[in-house]
Amino acid sequence: MRIVVVLWKTLLLLLAIVGCVGAFNATVLSKDYDNDRIIRVIDVSSSVVKEEIGIRANYLGSEPTQVYYFVLPAVIYRDVASMEAFLKHKSKDPLTMALAGFDQEQQLYVYEIQLQEPLEHSNQVKLGVKLTYTHQIRPLPEKIPQVSKQHVTYANNIFMLSPYHTSDIKTTFTFPTTNIVSFTGGEPHHQGQQTQNSVVYGPFSDIPPLHASACRFHYEYKSPIIAITKLKRHVQVSHWGGKVSVEEDYAIQHNGARLDKEFSRLQYQLTSHVLDQTNVLTNLVFDLPASAQDAYFRDEVGNVSTSHFRREKTKSVLEIEPRFPLFGGWGTTFYFGYDAALKDFVRLVKGKYMLKLDFVNNIRDMTADQVELTVVLPEGASHIDVVPPSSFDMDEIVHTKYYTYFDSTGRPAVVFHKANVISDHERPLFISYEYSVVRLLQKPAVASIGFFLVSLLSILVSKVPWKIGREQEEAIATIQLHKHEPTVVIKKSATAHTSARKRSATPVSRESSPFPVFVDENAVAANTRARKPHVEPVLLEDALPKKSSSPAAASKKKKASKKTGK
Repeated sequence: MRIVVVLWKTLLLLLAIVGCVGAFNATVLSKDYDNDRIIRVIDVSSSVVKEEIGIRANYLGSEPTQVYYFVLPAVIYRDVASMEAFLKHKSKDPLTMALAGFDQEQQLYVYEIQLQEPLEHSNQVKLGVKLTYTHQIRPLPEKIPQVSKQHVTYANNIFMLSPYHTSDIKTTFTFPTTNIVSFTGGEPHHQGQQTQNSVVYGPFSDIPPLHASACRFHYEYKSPIIAITKLKRHVQVSHWGGKVSVEEDYAIQHNGARLDKEFSRLQYQLTSHVLDQTNVLTNLVFDLPASAQDAYFRDEVGNVSTSHFRREKTKSVLEIEPRFPLFGGWGTTFYFGYDAALKDFVRLVKGKYMLKLDFVNNIRDMTADQVELTVVLPEGASHIDVVPPSSFDMDEIVHTKYYTYFDSTGRPAVVFHKANVISDHERPLFISYEYSVVRLLQKPAVASIGFFLVSLLSILVSKVPWKIGREQEEAIATIQLHKHEPTVVIKKSATAHTSARKRSATPVSRESSPFPVFVDENAVAANTRARKPHVEPVLLEDALPKKSSSPAAASKKKKASKKTGK
């Protein structure tokens, strides 16, 4: 029962989301325009599919309008990386293109293109639309030998899906090679013709609204199909150092055909001269600013020595080689960084600093599923204004704080998030901020105060007595000496001898000692062993029994005592 309730709530949530986008019926728009001529060119020479559409339409409505509707199937909506509309003139003035609603019945997303001027009945307009798709090509077969050519498939619609009637249409597909194994059309009278590395459909006439005819291509594709699953860019601005530090962290996945057997290093070395004919990825090349220096390249293991950094006239180039070649289904992670001159990125304009920075760089022939750009400004920067690229929207922009060495209040940081990023998103963004001279001295002041406090603390600690004094050591040694002192025999009366023996035999307890109890037993024991016990000397004539004297001596002594008594 709970599962049913959860599913029902999920369905209601989805319906609510669709309702927020707006319900739309694309079929009711068919009488507004007539597409007099449509020319489509789809470039599938790389893993990023690019489509450019030229539209010449006649307005048939009775009331003036300033809107032209364009539709996208729901099945490819999530793979659209970029979309833009413009007037088909020399200037190619950009036009606003916004999502208007969702056709639930036809499963179509409906966009409205805002024209510069209202159209009257029978007026004609020439429009251009550019679309870019990701994750559209698939390897076929999915597994191949280590030294083998890769083939892929691609599917699309012969016609442009439009809510309006089309009088004439022509579609051209261009491929990276002339080796096109096969291509098909959905209807017998809608077949295409191959011309070198292109397949052309049409021109065809009298196409009804929302008419579709599928086509599929199977062709050779030698390049690796690389997707950046996660890209983190960290840019740190330093006015003290006069530089901008950039670090880019990559997680890469190869979505091409996988190996049908285990990887052989020996075969890889023997066939190195034909690797350009396979889908293996051996190196990557990144263009850096001309002032770039101190470049490094590392991965999870540590520093990677297989990198080459060189300077050219207008740029610097960093060529890196991962620790191992990248075949289909394999992935790797790495990061590289460099320092560049501050003057190449920051300008002082009307009392405020202006930072100009591209959202991404070096995304040629690759897709990035998730991109995170973090821009760290100097500590104390204020009145921060962010101007994102005008050609596309960010998914999220977050203002936060970033802390590093000797920071007291933290550095202001701006974090940009966007999904499904391609080379078309290599557009500049601008960040303006104020930064005073007082704030410039904030870090040295904090560092000086910190060093002063550490020095003061070390002086105070050095004044505290941490060792036991000489008087305490002598007292402890005396206690231990009395504790181990032997009994001394003294030739006196029996009572005195007994009391002395008792006194010498009685040990001195710690409880009765007037000295502190904390005693280093090992030190005292060693001291006691080193010192010899002091024994009171006893005269030999008192200790030994007296011998009996001779009769002559006894008589002399007796006479002497009598004289003394007299």
